[in-house]
Amino acid sequence: MNTKIQYFKDFWDDFMHSSNSIERELIHSINYSPRVLVKEFIEEIDRNSLSNQKNKRFFIDSFNAFAEIDVQAVKNLSPIITLIQRQFSNKQNYGYLIHLLNLLVADLSDFKLARDSIKELAKILTDEQYALDKERVKNLTKLIINELIYKGYSSTGIQKIIHSIFKGYRVLDAGALITDFPHGFELPDTDTNSHKYKEYCKDVTTYIDNLTDKQRILVIEKYFDIESEKRKFIFQIKGFKGEGINFSLGDVQFYDPFRVNLIKSLSLDSRDDETFGAKEEQYFDNHYYCNAAVSVDFIDYEFAKVKAIEKLEQVIDLLTSRYSSYKVPVSINTEEYYIIDDEGNDIGSGFSNFEFQEWSDSIELNNKHEHIELSQYLLNNLSNKELLVIDKKIIKSMHWNRKAIESKGLNEKLLWHWVALENVFELKGESSTVDSILNIVPKLMAKRQLYRFAWMHFYKFEESCYKRNVDIPRKLKSDIGFNRQKGTKIFLGDFIKRIDELKECIEPGTLLDDQMTWLSKIFQSKSECLELLEDLEKIAYEKLLYVYRARNKVVHNAYVETSAVTSFYTRFIGITTTSVINTFLKTRKEQQIHTLSEAVFNINYEYDKLKLDLKKKGTGILLKK
Repeated sequence: MNTKIQYFKDFWDDFMHSSNSIERELIHSINYSPRVLVKEFIEEIDRNSLSNQKNKRFFIDSFNAFAEIDVQAVKNLSPIITLIQRQFSNKQNYGYLIHLLNLLVADLSDFKLARDSIKELAKILTDEQYALDKERVKNLTKLIINELIYKGYSSTGIQKIIHSIFKGYRVLDAGALITDFPHGFELPDTDTNSHKYKEYCKDVTTYIDNLTDKQRILVIEKYFDIESEKRKFIFQIKGFKGEGINFSLGDVQFYDPFRVNLIKSLSLDSRDDETFGAKEEQYFDNHYYCNAAVSVDFIDYEFAKVKAIEKLEQVIDLLTSRYSSYKVPVSINTEEYYIIDDEGNDIGSGFSNFEFQEWSDSIELNNKHEHIELSQYLLNNLSNKELLVIDKKIIKSMHWNRKAIESKGLNEKLLWHWVALENVFELKGESSTVDSILNIVPKLMAKRQLYRFAWMHFYKFEESCYKRNVDIPRKLKSDIGFNRQKGTKIFLGDFIKRIDELKECIEPGTLLDDQMTWLSKIFQSKSECLELLEDLEKIAYEKLLYVYRARNKVVHNAYVETSAVTSFYTRFIGITTTSVINTFLKTRKEQQIHTLSEAVFNINYEYDKLKLDLKKKGTGILLKK
């Protein structure tokens, strides 16, 4: 694999990393999601006529940021983009602006931006006359990934794509052909020894053997050609009795799994599979739960499952709305399910040792952790008859935050996280709650993200792929803390001070080499560090503003479309709310403050002081133990 393609592959992997993406920290993804951006822009004009100055500024800045992406795929749209930008100064009539935005939506249809980006990327990466333009490769990759998200692929699905397109194949001893490459040949429903199957193997192996690097990259376009298909997810519903049930509401069919069988491919001996292991004779008087089959458009399994659960939850809300109370909570067993096609063929399933999985995923308590001490402090305050407002607010926000984390739907999570935030930002005599959140929280998150950004580089070296490919001397590993025992404290300064030694172990010109070079630059130059801090504050502000708009749609419209894009913002607001609550709790104890305003002022003070210290003393203040 040539160095240009390896750089592209490494960037894709980093950008789609579930928890440790260095590259994704540095952008607001909506700038690379023009269809989401334009759709939201049109909606803002329709609903509010751009009367909210914060929202107006956000959309104009975001659109301009998209327009400035220096790739040919975006330049192809420059005529309509220029006309749209000329309308930003028009404060009277937005009718023409909406018309132009709708024209841009039409230009973006059929994923033309993604297709143009793929072709441009393939040319840069495989044509020898082109040098490696790293920024261009990054921008094109971000555009392609965000278009895949819009198409309906999950993060996991997108991660797999970059590995699948560079896969080969294996032929097993029995003659079966195994490959993850999306070759497009139809697998015959015959024995592996049949002439038809052997012809299939010949076609696939010949095709893969003759692929050029350029053809492999262009294969990404096939993922945009895939049409969604109707599939049904079958779940067991606890809280609804199953005997004799068989009716549909919208795309959801509730049925008795002992009387109705939707999975046609199951043998008579395995009919209990559709009852999720229950046998009728095991229950007294047919006491068992019903099943629900949810019809969804299916491209990507993981995202289709999210949509199926969301649909099912909505219908359960309808069914339970007639009851003022019920003793058994209605719940979906989301860990065990079947996926069938329209003919009832079993095409997938999900099963786990549920009790073990629940235990494995449970919180690991640590009685020596700082949070235990902080919690004890708050409990001591609870015993005080004159409980302060700040304590009440922190406790209530903890409740709403937990409710958000334990909610199943993305909209619910987003809403309750925001409620938890609002609860501690209701400041008497100060600016509005929303303004306080938008002014203060980005400062807290920028400071947090500055440290997190540095730690991300540390943890990247601990990932298995880098352990294999980066040969670091044992003593250097030990000095930095890579070989630490569980529970051992590690210090960021030990890592930052050894960057030059680590870089000697990394292949020059790779993505990791570039990332470590920039990290070194940030901690050597206070101006670079301050610029990053301000960028992180701006990104946090924009994300919060977007979350607030989504929250308003949930509250006022009772619905906001769930997509893979929504999941990114839900994850962000979850991290943000938890950070805010813990900051308030820690400040309350350590500084003995008595009001919410003091906690908010302290966040402001800590951020302003950090910037002042960076200017006067340099970046060394970040590395003190």
